[in-house]
Amino acid sequence: LVITLFTITLFSSFAYANEITKHISIKEYERILKAEYAKYGVEMKVLDYDENKNITRDVLNDELAKVEYIANSFKVTDVYNNEPINFSISSLDVIAPLGIFYNKTVFANWIISNAYGNANMRSEANVTIDGGNSNIVSINSKSTYQVGSFINFDNWTTTSMVVTPNSPSTGYIKMDISGRATFSYADPYTGIKTGYTSLVNHKILQVNCI
Repeated sequence: LVITLFTITLFSSFAYANEITKHISIKEYERILKAEYAKYGVEMKVLDYDENKNITRDVLNDELAKVEYIANSFKVTDVYNNEPINFSISSLDVIAPLGIFYNKTVFANWIISNAYGNANMRSEANVTIDGGNSNIVSINSKSTYQVGSFINFDNWTTTSMVVTPNSPSTGYIKMDISGRATFSYADPYTGIKTGYTSLVNHKILQVNCI
């Protein structure tokens, strides 16, 4: 009887210790995944979690298996408004006397997405145009921002935006945009909400300004 009780106790202790080793802390979970995402240039961060749910190594392994797919899922798509080029006219600001010089705000819409969501984006520029020859004489302002609908999108930060006038021809502009986009997803099974931030580059080859 003593041997039996000892065996049961030993087995129970082993089982309990084995169960404990299956669990990891939220800090360890984040540390391991953050390092893996960094290999693909993506910043991963735990934004929230359910303290009542245990995080197991099986959960971690499942997430590790998704890293490459999620990291590579960031992409951009142009939005064409039934035109061979991607453009829209936002507003006509000022027409100078005789129509020689005037300002116009133009924009191009595009979509950024990843495995967990998407967002409508807009890149715009205010330009001054020579009405006599359609030449763009100056870029007065420029910006890129989120507009309209989105799913699981958190933030956009423009890091660089270069607008080239009269490219590829007179009366057009070209936009080269770089920024950091953040999407987040709350897993209903694990109770963990995770943010994913990646550098996004987009080239809008021609925007009609005339």
